[in-house]
Amino acid sequence: MFNMNPVEMIIIGVIALVVVGPRGLPEIGRMVGKWMRTFREAADEMKRGLNFEEDYRPTSTYKRLPPSTPAADTPATATEPVPVRR
Repeated sequence: MFNMNPVEMIIIGVIALVVVGPRGLPEIGRMVGKWMRTFREAADEMKRGLNFEEDYRPTSTYKRLPPSTPAADTPATATEPVPVRR
């Protein structure tokens, strides 16, 4: 997950146990777990919002002029949409 081997994780755990103590370690673990859950929920909500905008973007019935047409030489008509003939 964090590109750490088990020995490094054990060393960090022992240091945390010495610094915080056996009574404070579970409380810190719960706080970190709540923070990670909140972060994950916010990230999922952001993903859902971005996917919603992509899926429901209105489709246009216009198409742009191809660059080879004479009307594309002028900047005003090159970016204006042209109705699609059916």
